[in-house]
Amino acid sequence: MVTVEGMWGGYRAIHSARTYLLAQLMGSPDALKKAFEISSGLDRSKLFVAVHMRYAQDGISAPQVGEYVRGKFNIFVPGEWYLRVCAALKQ
Repeated sequence: MVTVEGMWGGYRAIHSARTYLLAQLMGSPDALKKAFEISSGLDRSKLFVAVHMRYAQDGISAPQVGEYVRGKFNIFVPGEWYLRVCAALKQ
């Protein structure tokens, strides 16, 4: 199990653990099969974007109406926001 809180230091802080993290993810049951199924159906001439969505559970809380959330961690982000961002990326 890998836990990182707050991403202190950003991506550079975990860059050296990339190989280890990939091995952990690919070690999950059926992960290689699923990764192959997804990647084999992709159009290689187009950008592929994966989105990780977290729901209000496991210590994630919904912010109060009007609360300033920039820079805060482990807050609930509405599904509609993800849909708008994905639609903008697709466009």
